Amino acid sequence: MALAIVATPMVFTACGDDDEKTSTTTPDDENVVAYRLSTLMVTTRIKDADLQQFLATAASVEKEFTKAVAAGLGQNYDGSANFFYGYPEDSVKVHQACDAVYQQLKSTDFYGGSYSISVLMTDKSDILLNKTTVAHYRFGKETNPQSPLSGNDTITFENQQLNAQNFWVGDSVGKYTYKEKMATVTGTFSVWDGGVTSWSGFAISGRTETGFSMNTLTPDQYNNVVGGGHNSKNFLVVYDAFNDYECIEFEKPVHVTGLRYTNSAYALTSMENGENSVEKFTREDWFACNVICLGENNDTIKVKQLELAYKNTAPSVKFAKNWTLASIQADGVKKIKFSFDGSQKPNGYLIIPSYICIDNILYKSEE
Repeated sequence: MALAIVATPMVFTACGDDDEKTSTTTPDDENVVAYRLSTLMVTTRIKDADLQQFLATAASVEKEFTKAVAAGLGQNYDGSANFFYGYPEDSVKVHQACDAVYQQLKSTDFYGGSYSISVLMTDKSDILLNKTTVAHYRFGKETNPQSPLSGNDTITFENQQLNAQNFWVGDSVGKYTYKEKMATVTGTFSVWDGGVTSWSGFAISGRTETGFSMNTLTPDQYNNVVGGGHNSKNFLVVYDAFNDYECIEFEKPVHVTGLRYTNSAYALTSMENGENSVEKFTREDWFACNVICLGENNDTIKVKQLELAYKNTAPSVKFAKNWTLASIQADGVKKIKFSFDGSQKPNGYLIIPSYICIDNILYKSEE
């Protein structure tokens, strides 16, 4: 029997839609996100007699993962759900709860077919917007479990001593580097006539302020919109590099799994308010950063676009305001560079401040 591949987005109830609220989150909070499941069933190898058992098994596994997501969020599952509200920082506990369920169920018989289930974190107002995979698991014939958060080394930027204003752009004029594990991050600090200073490439910040003003460009340009790193103090500020050597470079090729990102306070303020030659964003505007993965010969292996302002969202433009996990999944990566693009480019030049904040770069050695 040959049946089609069935991809099913499965969602669980928004707790707290009636008088028996079990959710402790508030939908009006702009930091709230939604957690849901998505499944994929491949039934091409299943015999007719086994199809009902396969479907019943898939439903049972889905239920157990739904209960695990609820438990990770500290909420109850009543069996009649669509999605659960939570916060981005809850993803770690959700992932751990789902890992525990997978260890119990990984040997489940799927009667010759295969079944995969993903735990997604999405925008609370539109469950298909700004989708992030928290965990992914596979069951059945010739499949292996995969999770973007498991088995990786992580670059956290926690090892750098910061200055009195809680940021770092090198210790002197010229090229500077920061090294952690297998990665080296490079930037440039310059002093111009009249004592004006500038930098490009990468800065490390531990600032918790989330506002921005041109009157206090330094240190405000080192602020992000969250206020600190992802479950840590420090984070990386990326500013459009002007030199080819400004990059994140690994000692040898690695598999880059993903990274966390969010908006800088500088870019967000310009887009939301219309400042510094940037017109206030409307639904037609957009802003994005490209993560460019290069091999040993500087060949482009993969380009991943990180959306910082989403085009055609209703009723108004939406911006990245949380630490979002971007899945990259690129092999043989020796260098990572960044470039920016957006809707406001008079005379062909982007005028939106070319900043993004990065944390927790996940990679695996290819040895």
